[in-house]
Amino acid sequence: MKPLTWMRGMTVAMAALLLAACGGGDGPSTPAPAGNESSRIYMLAAASGQLQPGDSPTQWTLVLDQPEPSAFWFEDRPLRGSGEQALADYVGTTWARVYGSIAPHATLHFQKSGDADLQALYAALGRPAYDAAARQLRVPLTIHANSVQTDGGALNIANLFLQVLNNAVDDQGAAFYLQHAGQASLQPEGASGQYRLVLDGVVDTTLLVASAPSRYSEGRSTADFSAAWNESFAGSAPNTAYYGSTGTGQVQLYFLTLGAPQYDASTRTLSYAATVLGGGGPAQALALEQVTLNIDSAPFDAGASVQCKDYNGKPVAVPPKTITLYNNSPGVIYPVLTVGAKSTVDQWLQGCLRTSQPHAESHVYKLFVNEGTGLAPQTSVTITLPLYSELAAPEQGHITWWNGGRVILADDSTRLQQASDHKLQATPQGVSCQGRATTCRLSTYSNAAGLPVNIYAQLSEYTFGDSVEVSGQAQRLLKPENVGYNISYVDHVYMPVAIGVKNNPYIGYSGSARSLESFRNTLHAFLASPAGQGWPVYNMNQLRLPGGYNIFEERKDVLAPNADLPVLPAAGSPPVLTVLECFQGKCTDGQKTTLRFGAAVQNMQNLWGSCLDWGAEDMTQYVTARIDCSKPQLRNLLDKMGAVQRFFAQNHADYLQMYRQGKCSGATPEKPVFNFWDAIRHIYGWVPFNEGCGADANPLVHTKIAGWDHAKIQFMYIHDLQYNYLNPAYANHPEWQFNPYVRLIHEDLGMSAYSFSVDDAVGFMSELGDGLIFAVGSPNGLENQEQFNYSDGFSVAIGVTALLERNPTQPLLKRYGVCVLNRSASDPQCENIHQDVIMPGNSQISGFRVGTVKSGAHSGYPLKIRFTDLDDNVYTLRVNEPFATCPADLDDSKCPTNKERIVDQESCIVIDRNGKEASKSKEWCRGANPNQKREKKEAQVIKNFLSFPEPVDYYGKQQ
Repeated sequence: MKPLTWMRGMTVAMAALLLAACGGGDGPSTPAPAGNESSRIYMLAAASGQLQPGDSPTQWTLVLDQPEPSAFWFEDRPLRGSGEQALADYVGTTWARVYGSIAPHATLHFQKSGDADLQALYAALGRPAYDAAARQLRVPLTIHANSVQTDGGALNIANLFLQVLNNAVDDQGAAFYLQHAGQASLQPEGASGQYRLVLDGVVDTTLLVASAPSRYSEGRSTADFSAAWNESFAGSAPNTAYYGSTGTGQVQLYFLTLGAPQYDASTRTLSYAATVLGGGGPAQALALEQVTLNIDSAPFDAGASVQCKDYNGKPVAVPPKTITLYNNSPGVIYPVLTVGAKSTVDQWLQGCLRTSQPHAESHVYKLFVNEGTGLAPQTSVTITLPLYSELAAPEQGHITWWNGGRVILADDSTRLQQASDHKLQATPQGVSCQGRATTCRLSTYSNAAGLPVNIYAQLSEYTFGDSVEVSGQAQRLLKPENVGYNISYVDHVYMPVAIGVKNNPYIGYSGSARSLESFRNTLHAFLASPAGQGWPVYNMNQLRLPGGYNIFEERKDVLAPNADLPVLPAAGSPPVLTVLECFQGKCTDGQKTTLRFGAAVQNMQNLWGSCLDWGAEDMTQYVTARIDCSKPQLRNLLDKMGAVQRFFAQNHADYLQMYRQGKCSGATPEKPVFNFWDAIRHIYGWVPFNEGCGADANPLVHTKIAGWDHAKIQFMYIHDLQYNYLNPAYANHPEWQFNPYVRLIHEDLGMSAYSFSVDDAVGFMSELGDGLIFAVGSPNGLENQEQFNYSDGFSVAIGVTALLERNPTQPLLKRYGVCVLNRSASDPQCENIHQDVIMPGNSQISGFRVGTVKSGAHSGYPLKIRFTDLDDNVYTLRVNEPFATCPADLDDSKCPTNKERIVDQESCIVIDRNGKEASKSKEWCRGANPNQKREKKEAQVIKNFLSFPEPVDYYGKQQ
């Protein structure tokens, strides 16, 4: 990892180091008493020195030339002592006695010789060596974070302040805070010893560093630090080392106890009530320049945040997100979280660190929850996941938890563990777990491959945040606000899982909140129906059905012989897929080997093979009954299937051309001929021909045929083929249904989830949130217990003026809330709307979703929305009724058809920060524009939007 840039541009002009330590304490030559040594934070100072490189980029030696003869100290709260101790005594016997085997951490502030910028670093310290005769102190450093750029050679430095932190007690995390300002004054106030400390030109980032044995640093906004003061220092005010230079270049050091801060971000002014430790202090106001506050410790969780870089390259703390798992089923659930390998590049880490280095990671990681025992019924656990964890020795590398994760929820632990799994010695850094009505133990394993296909689990997928390309910048940027998720029933369907968002109650859940019994009864009913009869099942002791692509892709796959398998032929390998008859023991031994599908799949093959031209290919191996292709109601369907066939034939031709051009490995194409079997597999997977050419080669989006480009044909493929059971002409003809599995997922099971690869009706969701909640067997535990769909709600979209677009880290909104009228007895008219969703403070997000606000049979309308912008204007508006669904034959621009009735103009109002109606309130409200959009790749979905102009203070201003 590269060093972290902490600060820039703080001009310092310290001509000489004349240190004044104020407050009671021991004289320079008097050894300090041993009573509270372990609570002390020591300050070492020198006018000049060097940073000398060691054996690695993080190993250095700090040399202090002619250091101050005393080590100045103050005590960590709640103690209030301060003083000084002979330097030789401190780095001698005191050092070994206080720190023992745990190397303390320290912060160092200094200037590079000839440079006015103030620099800082955070490091672990080795045992110092003091040469009293030469008056030189040498301190080994292992640098954790720094702001200085070097060429690898020795660095001459000036005006050094080394603050040695006390070690944490009982491994409880402790954080120290560092603040910097251009100037400050310490002004007597009231009783003797009472002061007002006022900092002007405060740097907008407060630095946090952890005391040993934790290793952690981050930058927090000074506004957030000030707002969290009472929580951080509850019941005990902190002490601080306060130092800076006078106008003559003299350095002054004071030890203070601080009261709660008052911070004005607009003027960059920060003030504290202060008491000088030990009494005394300046008799008159003392002005200092280029000041630093080193504030003593508050409890913290080392896994609470990861330090990244923002759009401008400044340090920014990225807090963790959580995954909560509820077992509402009658049996034990065995959860496993997996993250895939990043074999070539880890884009999330690149975006965090703003680097082009690949940070590749070749392993798959599995995180078991209560390994072997799982989650008992009616229990839950919450797992805290940082963006990434660096692995401790002897492991190497890192785990990026947020990118490409899966949540495996199994009701049988068979095959979740593999012989090739390697167990990590410790839970990765920053990962933790808390149980409700259960313990929560975490076990982590690595492997070169993922889980086998025949596990007793339902697959769910998640991705937290996003790593995006930035216009005009070479490095990617991490945008951590959203949570992305889906219940992927594309590959298989096994058990009900519902996913909801944490801390966003206006988004309904995806998936299914049915009971396990009801869910499985529906699977049995599907297999007994005309449309599903003979649909394959997995060779397992519980009912698990493959998706429409997998029935072809996995047809020839086999398993190793295992006594646990229900279908085990006497000779040969057992199949991955079988049929219900064999599953129930009704097959002959020969059928156990050969029978992989029945009537439902044969109908699909007959439809493709009877009426489309496959040239001279022998179709008898695929087609058992010829369909009468002349029926008028079939003509439209077959024409569209023919277009898809020609589209993939062209994609295959493009694939062969890539081989002729030498763009693929080997001289011979892996798929040299366009035939029935390969075509069907690619069509139902909606994947291109690129075997031997790379996963990104020959994308479908680049394929075109006469009359059809990719967008048009994918629209048709989704709407007219995969969903053709919705057409009355085919609904009662199972032999004409393009993919019966889609009907099982969306109609029979009633789920908002993927049923094929580009099924985005309610497939992948990306919403503002602090984590995800997974529930098995009922909606218990979900913040919103209604199922999500796009027609129930809408997205509020706020215009972004060019004045704001210039700074993509500038937020538009602070918070928002939604209230349904006549639902709450205490507030039926929604006068007191709780704005309970907090918007990120360092990212420009131009709106929010009102996704699901109904309750059971009760409509979510009329409703009120209230939100607050960054200038503390409060917007309130009433939405009278749902958006009418746009008819398929009507242009989107004319929808919704009830556009004029949706927003109640009379009740819309904007109140400014002074409690008065904003001058442009009515103009802004008149800009409301209800509209609808049908995206090309989501043909079956209409999305609703309520668009408004830019925030009221920018409305009508020059761009």
